[in-house]
Amino acid sequence: MRYRKKIFWSSCILTLLLCGVSIIGCTSKNSIVGTWYAKESDYTISFYEDGTCSAGDSDEIVNYKLQKDGTLMLTWGLFGNERIIQRTNDREQALKDDEYYYLSGNTFVFYGTMCKRK
Repeated sequence: MRYRKKIFWSSCILTLLLCGVSIIGCTSKNSIVGTWYAKESDYTISFYEDGTCSAGDSDEIVNYKLQKDGTLMLTWGLFGNERIIQRTNDREQALKDDEYYYLSGNTFVFYGTMCKRK
């Protein structure tokens, strides 16, 4: 009986650990949060967990919101300027058309520029 309890609790702990690792792995893999670097333009953009982002040397605070459908909404300035960018699974489309962005793993195409996660 004691052996069965040990096996049961060991299985429960192992299952919880595996679930935790898989959740962490999935959420961070395609998360926009982080610092991105565009080598060709020597430019960085950082997206923070609090819904703000900053680009390059600019002091301007930009707010962002990711909709459930993947749409990226950017808001900045005193007058609440807004830009809406649609998500695409086609990297080439995002490189050609700045109305789209592409995000997969460590690759982020934004405003027609290829960025890599730092």
